[in-house]
Amino acid sequence: SPLAETILPLARAITARKGGKLTLLRIVRDPAELSAEENYLHDCARRYGAGLRFIVSTDPASAIGAELERTPRAIAALTTHGRTAWVEGILGSVALQVLRESKQPVILFRPLGERSKPPEKISTVAVALDATEFAEQIVPYAVRAAQSLSARLLLIQALPVHPPTLPGPDQETVVLLESS
Repeated sequence: SPLAETILPLARAITARKGGKLTLLRIVRDPAELSAEENYLHDCARRYGAGLRFIVSTDPASAIGAELERTPRAIAALTTHGRTAWVEGILGSVALQVLRESKQPVILFRPLGERSKPPEKISTVAVALDATEFAEQIVPYAVRAAQSLSARLLLIQALPVHPPTLPGPDQETVVLLESS
């Protein structure tokens, strides 16, 4: 689709930077769907210097997940309509399911208003931390990703909103710093 195609320039730039291989993955419910799209998909693959892979499945998110497991160094790059949580809860979201179930990096792009195209490169890798050891396990991977992309690493921690209190004699003083 035109929406799905918007992520291809960014995906091509990322793979070209590291000498990787871009592969377009098309999941169809029925092999008969392929005949209607085959020429378009082959043309798209040629334009982006990509390989092309077809999978027949009634569950696109699981098929993408299985493909990621089959190719452990792959990164999925998907576009999303970005519907509200209510609509996604009723209709489902392939992108959300892939994001939740993948054990590999996933790049999601949602066009917003005037910004209908993804950036030409990833300039920041953001990591959300919650002060648990579990969350901190992602940091070494994020560092490598940021280095690989020549991007800035941004560590984010959301803190509960409480009125500030002055530390007592048995309390620690916490200093919040913002760094760029």
